[in-house]
Amino acid sequence: MNFHHWTLPQYQTAFNRSHLKLLSNDDVTDNVIKGFKMYKKYFDQFSKNGSFQDSLLKLFFTINVKLNIRLLKKKRSYNIFFGEK
Repeated sequence: MNFHHWTLPQYQTAFNRSHLKLLSNDDVTDNVIKGFKMYKKYFDQFSKNGSFQDSLLKLFFTINVKLNIRLLKKKRSYNIFFGEK
């Protein structure tokens, strides 16, 4: 997956440069944050034996999710663009 952490004006400039007509833009940041907050449900996928490897994976997963939530609340937004050429 390729992430582009551009501002909305940067996206609009890129669309114009590519001769794309933006028809709508939906900011779905709040819904993405809600989805991230349900991350503990995914822990059911891990084995119940409490292995060290599972614990490390859970720790990494938790840190990654919390970092993404923080970035979405403070600096970034998650947008869906719809347009035509």
